[in-house]
Amino acid sequence: MAERSDSRWGGRNRAKAAVRDRVWKGLVDANVNVGPAFDRIPNFVGADLAAKRLSDLDEWRRARVVKCNPDPPQIPVRLRALYDGKLLFSPVPYLARGFPYLRIDPDKLAAKGVDFETAATSQGFVEHGEPVGFEEMPKLDFCVVGCVAVTRLGGRTGKGAGFADLEQGIFRELGLVSPSTPIATTVHSSQIVADSEVVMESDFGARIGPWRSFKEFSNR
Repeated sequence: MAERSDSRWGGRNRAKAAVRDRVWKGLVDANVNVGPAFDRIPNFVGADLAAKRLSDLDEWRRARVVKCNPDPPQIPVRLRALYDGKLLFSPVPYLARGFPYLRIDPDKLAAKGVDFETAATSQGFVEHGEPVGFEEMPKLDFCVVGCVAVTRLGGRTGKGAGFADLEQGIFRELGLVSPSTPIATTVHSSQIVADSEVVMESDFGARIGPWRSFKEFSNR
């Protein structure tokens, strides 16, 4: 499939762009997208079930500090983090403010009477979270990233802007993550592609234990 000419992030990697376009189209054709799919981390039917499966991991249960991307399909992940009493960090969407991250503390939200369902949305955590810089963040126990397509071996592509790769690079430089930090995503089953289509191009997905640190949890 040819690359869509209207993509905001087109031209960076044509092979990945073709995979993204196919995945976006597949979600729409199967009527399993929730809202617009193209040119973004797509929301999907079953995102809540995928978040539930993620939360069943021992690594998730042990984590006290969780970082999660700000996109709509991970609203259920952020919501579970808050209900599980975890300290949550999420980046400002598109880094559009004068600070990169928000600290979302479930205890402080409860004290202010802010419901977790509101705080789990990007608008909600931008309004009710505490602005922080990278240097103010604690070591992260668990990271969740948004994906358009992912492989079983750990290859992934986002929407093409490179935010996740930049973020992980900064985290490593500051010692906020280590090679043993779990990194995961939640996707629709149709977003899982062949290993050869999206290869790991960096040390983004270092391995831990018996499973790879970059792991998908689909709605199936």
